[in-house]
Amino acid sequence: MNQSRKKALIIGCGVAGPTVALFLQRAGIEAEIYEARAESTEYGGLFLNTACNGLGVLKTLGLDEQVSRQGSPIPRMVIWSGKGKRLGEVRNGARAEVGAPSINLLRSRLHQMLREEAERQGIQITFGKKLVGLSTDAQGVVATFFHLLRIRCTSCLASGPSSAITSVRPAICTGLSISHKKKRPRGES
Repeated sequence: MNQSRKKALIIGCGVAGPTVALFLQRAGIEAEIYEARAESTEYGGLFLNTACNGLGVLKTLGLDEQVSRQGSPIPRMVIWSGKGKRLGEVRNGARAEVGAPSINLLRSRLHQMLREEAERQGIQITFGKKLVGLSTDAQGVVATFFHLLRIRCTSCLASGPSSAITSVRPAICTGLSISHKKKRPRGES
């Protein structure tokens, strides 16, 4: 195996996809992200409570200050029943001596910040590529996308949602080839 050039295919451009790509790039591994959606969307859920460990990850990527500006510190959470009864209150964030509060922000804003940082650092993000199959062969990992776009990565680590990647998570392989096959109408062989 050629250790000088490693490549990772990342399936999914949610919060985790760009984060993984940015860390792999720091480790000298080229990453490409493939996303099923046709384009990026501003809707990505409601909000995230980002605790001090998550903020530590974002600090490593140089995004902690931007997240802090976009979000709000949440020092405590009050929990209510569906009928309006107060159930309790919990402190939210790190211990006082650590000094890092949890930050609450819109998930879509965090996603946008991570995606834009990945693009700024030259990480390729391809939209409209829905993964339909993932396998390994003697040459490496083969990712098959809807419309039969097949990507063979022979020096890569495949990463993505555990449901899609479980069978090839440990596969590390060198090189990348892409081939297009015409989609046959149903019933034809």
